[in-house]
Amino acid sequence: MQWLDGELGKLIEELDQGREPAGEPNSNQTQETVSQDEPVTTKTAAELTKEEKEKIDQWLERNNLNRYGDAKDTMYAGGTPLFDEATGVAMDRYDYILNNHPDILSKIYE
Repeated sequence: MQWLDGELGKLIEELDQGREPAGEPNSNQTQETVSQDEPVTTKTAAELTKEEKEKIDQWLERNNLNRYGDAKDTMYAGGTPLFDEATGVAMDRYDYILNNHPDILSKIYE
């Protein structure tokens, strides 16, 4: 089942590469505030460099997480968390990781 999950995730990721999310405004780097004193810079998957993606994958491995940033034994309805069966919308794997680990970019450079 884990093999199938990984293969399905790779397929969805390949299908999504190069496609901009529909209906989203300009996807430039954005600022959001976690607390009054601590601004967090966020990126979208499309803005990540190849090096950052490699570092994210290495961080996931070091922290014993699956390719989506969840616990290794996490099971997903439909085999992947990247596809919402109710809406038919697929998400990029790195967008999923960035949404669930908003501070990951600071962690990969520690």
